[in-house]
Amino acid sequence: MSHFKLFLSVLLLCPLYLSCKDKGVDFSRDEFLITSNGDEESTVAADYLYQHMSGRAGAAKSLNLIRSDENLANYHGERIYLEVVPDMDHDFEIKNGVHSLAIFGKDRSVLRWLSYMLIDHISKFQPLEVADLPPAYIDFEDRTGSFAFRYREPHFLPNLDENNLGILNTHSIEREWGIWGHNLYKVLPQDLPSDAYALVDGKRNRQQYCLSSNTMFQALERFISDHYGVSESKWFMIAPNDNDLVCSCSKCRKLGNKPGEATAGVIALLNRLATRYPSHHFFTMAYRTTKNAPSTQTNKNVGVFISTIDLPTQGDLDLNDAHVQAFSSLVNDWRKQSDQLFLWDYVSNFDDYLTPYPVLSRTKSHLRFFQSLGCQGIFMNGSGYDYSSFDDVKTYVLSALMIDTQLSVEKLVANYFKRFYPVTASLLTSYYLQLERRAEKENSAADIYTGFYTAKRNYFDSEKFLELFKDIQRLEPQTNGVEKLRLAKLITAMNYTSLQICYQQGFRAGGFMKIKDEELVIANTINEALLGLEKNQGKGGVSIYKEEEGQLSIYCHEWRDQLERPHKINKIAGLSVLSADGEHENSHFLFDNVLGFRSDFNQGWFLCSADIVIDKIFFRPFKQTQHLSIRFLLNERHRMLPPEAIEIFVNDRFVDRISTSDLDKENGLMILNKDLRINENEKLYIKIYKNRTIRNSVIACDEIQLF
Repeated sequence: MSHFKLFLSVLLLCPLYLSCKDKGVDFSRDEFLITSNGDEESTVAADYLYQHMSGRAGAAKSLNLIRSDENLANYHGERIYLEVVPDMDHDFEIKNGVHSLAIFGKDRSVLRWLSYMLIDHISKFQPLEVADLPPAYIDFEDRTGSFAFRYREPHFLPNLDENNLGILNTHSIEREWGIWGHNLYKVLPQDLPSDAYALVDGKRNRQQYCLSSNTMFQALERFISDHYGVSESKWFMIAPNDNDLVCSCSKCRKLGNKPGEATAGVIALLNRLATRYPSHHFFTMAYRTTKNAPSTQTNKNVGVFISTIDLPTQGDLDLNDAHVQAFSSLVNDWRKQSDQLFLWDYVSNFDDYLTPYPVLSRTKSHLRFFQSLGCQGIFMNGSGYDYSSFDDVKTYVLSALMIDTQLSVEKLVANYFKRFYPVTASLLTSYYLQLERRAEKENSAADIYTGFYTAKRNYFDSEKFLELFKDIQRLEPQTNGVEKLRLAKLITAMNYTSLQICYQQGFRAGGFMKIKDEELVIANTINEALLGLEKNQGKGGVSIYKEEEGQLSIYCHEWRDQLERPHKINKIAGLSVLSADGEHENSHFLFDNVLGFRSDFNQGWFLCSADIVIDKIFFRPFKQTQHLSIRFLLNERHRMLPPEAIEIFVNDRFVDRISTSDLDKENGLMILNKDLRINENEKLYIKIYKNRTIRNSVIACDEIQLF
């Protein structure tokens, strides 16, 4: 239908539209006729609005709702007209005339989303039950609207709820995608012939596929036809396995594959599948061997996800920054060859899901940058299937910003908390917005892998957090229903963060230890938070605190192990660290009397990728020490290996060289235990040589202890 016909349909509903535009629909009137043009899609959309308005009116007898597509000549109430217009230039259009509201949407999902927006809007004037609906941000005045991005997915736990998808108008890998990520192996037969695998160094290698082979095409064809058919619109990600192997068979080389680059073969397969299934969408990732754009054009239903992982995490991007320019160039290269340009963005701290993390203001700024580059879709990689603090408000705000990047973050946040946290709304709004404002004002980095120590330095304020935690616990007994359930999860997460604060403080004020008679003893303040976390971890889905090996049960066990160990005061009161990496500001981890967690290298470990010299060591008063102990963390996945050697000097005199074989091994640790007698007026000097087994190994050391 043309725009002119759309406009005529509005005029037919309301002849006085042009002459009386000073007065729109009166939402306070108690009678509404819900109507459509009678075609199948529009009828279903109108039925949906009627059913949900009726259900939310409950026993409110004052509200009269009528559903009819007939011309009711004697009807004098308010009219709401819905129509699906697939070929309209915008995603939706709203015409608010005298006693008549006309809503046009590109498809039924748009009208479903607008229906919930409308119900919430009408609830300001009518007794409709909307306590479960996120606040509307459409005012239903005259307007046309085009979504900022065509594909919109905030990958947080609330977005996995099927009901939320329609209400928020978002997408989901669980609903839309037949294949996602590096998961071809999950849908392909295990007994594939050898030619389905990559030819590497003259031999077939089962660690990678030959994506140009007929065998691969036929296997994918069977999977798609058997599970999704040819007419249903579904999305498929076809990506090589997550390694740097590239097929060098004659066909792949002819297509354009070369060492380290497999884009040509992948795009050829996607184009072939796209021709076979024109209703489906086929994507790959600009990642590793497929990072560079192809030299050929892709089909209309073929696209790419480009990762934003190398972009700075400050909100205000410097367009002259090398990383920003490299990203822009990559996007532009792909845009020349594909009309379907999507981004894989990151909106969580994957080292810490539970400590509050500012992302909304930064993402709003970045979304406008992505728009300027012509990007059409966003997959926002959040905490996914695991709970993270404030994931509900983040899901709501990010889904709104992907529709309209001009919306106010502060207004969205305030309205959301007011709706779902009526008792604690002012506290939560004030706290969360100050977190966002600080990150925005200081343009500080909020990297997606950030340990607690760095978070405190960049954006997290322990004092404000503990103040909020105290106030939330005080008000929690006054809450009920949804707010009580949501606060229970948040309080569990806050117990975790309060423990993090205690851990970082060590034996300083607010820490989990205190000095008593030259001994370190556990402070009583630790017990309540630890017991609260132990009791409630696993409830309400709060069981993980980070992406990798992040079970809260392990975290609590680490705490118990920490508390049950004897705590002697280290005779080292200060030191400096010299290495090829430069000056190390976190060298305090080496003498803070706090042992690191074996399961988490962000908990108390000093990390360095070069040989280190421990110099300028200052002592607490003592007569003579008996023992030197140094602990090293082993984590091969992250290249943390035992040192090749440790050399000890006293008063510039060489004392000993200790090799790896001389260290004690203890459940993921390597420990130097050495008798060492030294007086407080003597000079101690230690050199630690990193492991030479691999070039980029890391030294992970938590304490250099003298007793």
